[in-house]
Amino acid sequence: MAEVVEVTIRAARPGDLGEIVEIERLSFTGNFWNAESFEVYDCIIAQVYGKTAGFLVSRELIGNKRGDGEREILNLAVHPDWRRQRIASSLLKHELARGGAFFLEVRESNLAARKLYESLGFRAIGRRNQYYVNPAETAIVMKRKE
Repeated sequence: MAEVVEVTIRAARPGDLGEIVEIERLSFTGNFWNAESFEVYDCIIAQVYGKTAGFLVSRELIGNKRGDGEREILNLAVHPDWRRQRIASSLLKHELARGGAFFLEVRESNLAARKLYESLGFRAIGRRNQYYVNPAETAIVMKRKE
């Protein structure tokens, strides 16, 4: 049985950038964000035992005045040591609590991520052919509306 861990979610601070960049490098191939990009958008981190276990980056597309705004999830990753511990779910639920509609793109082959997003109410609404590089792959565009 998997260990139950206490996850703390908070806004990322400049001192977190090293751990965030490391998690991204361990999670994806090529086309990495530079550290400063994480400061441009809204970035939250999940901490376990005081260490960054994962992060989520998003941005506002349309202002949220009555729960009718729109946001885009730009980047989400969990350190390999902490996968399958509900870290990504915790980050997503924290983000979704903002209310409104959410959009994201996910690799067509990333069935685990697609299943997670679907379990939280996201539905496929389109495709972006050759959206990803290294390797080239189609993105599935997903949307969640409260």
